[in-house]
This record gives sequence, structure tokens and C-alpha cells, in this order.
Amino acid sequence: YGRVPAEDLECVTMRKEQKWCFDFDCYGVCVCAHTLLFGTYMEIEQVGDRFTLKKPMRRYWQTPLWRLLFDSCINMGPISDLHEYAKEIQGLKLAFEAHLRGRRRELKSLLLAQDEMLPKKKE
Repeated sequence: YGRVPAEDLECVTMRKEQKWCFDFDCYGVCVCAHTLLFGTYMEIEQVGDRFTLKKPMRRYWQTPLWRLLFDSCINMGPISDLHEYAKEIQGLKLAFEAHLRGRRRELKSLLLAQDEMLPKKKE
């Protein structure tokens, strides 16, 4: 269903014809997250010296958290040092963990409600 132009899958450093390394992987995470959130391929545009999503996020999404992920990973830039890359990713991981930790009960009840909607296995 549908096609995506190859240039839409290129990270920012590839588009700028710079050397790239781990930033390509971060961009891939954004592409996957965008597809799951929006149901469409990710398109970005340059605003000043940064790149951002073309499509706006829904106001009921956890927009500060998702903006952090997309802004950080899309604009990662050419990082060749594994320790620097790990530090960036660790910061994102901690932000998501803190958000989930604060909503543990709510998430559990939502998952249980979804489980109730699934057809029961016939034995």
C-alpha cells in the first residue's frame, strides 16, 4: 500500500551529503515511531537550522515527550563517538521511563481494558 520516495528515508546528514554514522539509526527510530503514531510515512522540513516534522501532533498526545524524541533523533547530526551517542540515547530513555513510571496505574488499566476487547481463545 503506497510508496515512499527514497529521499524521505534519508537522515538529515545524508541529505546534506555529510558523513553519517549512528544518526541514520536514530532517524530510523523516528520513521518507525512516526508510522505508528500517524499511520503515514514521515516527512520533514527545515525550519531555520533545524529539521522538524511536517505533520503536527495531536494535542492529546504527550507532545513534549514525542517532540523531544523527534527533535533529538532527526537533528542528531554526525556523531562518530559511541559514548556521545549512548549519552544522547540514555537521556531519551530516561525521559520516556519517567513518563511511564508516573502513569503506571493508568497504563495497566488501559491495557486490561484492551485485553477485555480481544476475542477469547476457544478451548
